[in-house]
Amino acid sequence: MNFMTKSEIKNEVGKKWFLANQNTLNAKIIYISGLDRFDQYLGNSDQKDKSSVIHIKEMPKGLIVSLAKLFSTNKVGINYSKFKRIVLVKFERYSIIKFETVASPIFFGFANKDFAEIESFFASIIKIDFIEDNKLQIGSEIKIRFENYLYKNTYLLTVSTDDIKATKIKRLLNYIVDILVITVMSIPLIDKTDFSNYNFIIIIIFLFYYWIMEGVFSTTIGKIITNTKVVGTDGSSSDETFIRTISRIIPFEALSFLIGKNGWHDSISKTTVIDIDMRKKLLSKTYIKNSSNPY
Repeated sequence: MNFMTKSEIKNEVGKKWFLANQNTLNAKIIYISGLDRFDQYLGNSDQKDKSSVIHIKEMPKGLIVSLAKLFSTNKVGINYSKFKRIVLVKFERYSIIKFETVASPIFFGFANKDFAEIESFFASIIKIDFIEDNKLQIGSEIKIRFENYLYKNTYLLTVSTDDIKATKIKRLLNYIVDILVITVMSIPLIDKTDFSNYNFIIIIIFLFYYWIMEGVFSTTIGKIITNTKVVGTDGSSSDETFIRTISRIIPFEALSFLIGKNGWHDSISKTTVIDIDMRKKLLSKTYIKNSSNPY
């Protein structure tokens, strides 16, 4: 697909009025290859490098695919008549969508947790062939491109989180450092002449500290020091950090990871703590940036 002017895009996919109900898919998929316009803009970079996201808008005659950064967008229009079929291929820890067009195929990748939403969006447009873990549908070059993106920018890869789990020693160190930080943070808020509210203040700061740090940054001060990070058990960013935080107030929970495979707050929230250095060591020989793999 080549560059198109606004009038050409309108002619290609149609126009909807401002107040029309528009079916859109926002920031759920990652561009891999197949659109010359996007390839020219990205060069040897990827979406994350450019701080860009993909938006797809359904129009009367086709789709508008936007690679957007703040108020700047690169748009391509694809007429429905140019679609031969759409193929969704689901692998163990990610999925790839393949648009087969009359020109060249277009590929996007996404996390499995968004599979149902993405399948529903495109199923309303055109018949979808769903194939689970079929290597014949997705060439190795496409997989390598997407997995290099995942290696650089996420913790979502076909590697078990059990293989890169932080050691119990590191997790104990995380806990000690974080408790020290929480204690220091609580000092200015405690009335030194009245310690009756001490425990309440500590608990509130404790909960907010973990909720904000792990919810926003997927880490804490202790984890930054040990170079570890909180992820979902499949390696994706977790949406259960609130549950993970609340689980920490269970009596004796803080040391539960010392006697079991995971801490109770891990098991309850379906999360784990991975060792970033261990992950790099395990995967760096396979997923490295080089001239043949632009991601």
